[in-house]
Amino acid sequence: MLNCGKPAFDPTSVSTNRGGKCESCFLSELRALLAQGQKKEQQKLARADSKFKKQGYTHRVDAWIHPASGGDDKLVSLYMVNPTDKQIQTELKKGNSCVLNDYKLTVL
Repeated sequence: MLNCGKPAFDPTSVSTNRGGKCESCFLSELRALLAQGQKKEQQKLARADSKFKKQGYTHRVDAWIHPASGGDDKLVSLYMVNPTDKQIQTELKKGNSCVLNDYKLTVL
């Protein structure tokens, strides 16, 4: 189970989430899984951007909704045509966000 021969906990004698790998090997595998997931998300976003651009949208707004009532914030992507700050803020209000400037504008 060892990848590199460095010391690691034996999963048969110690409860661990490392699967018998040393810390370096475990983290390398974890980073590779993260990179793979990020690549898939970027591809998914690129497909959505292309789809909405073909429909005439000019911008993607990635915004965090901060609920006024508390609770977890959530990330949303809005597709808009030449949005102004006021239009974006109106959309964030519709989403019940109490913060109206936590967004990033991306040209398609």
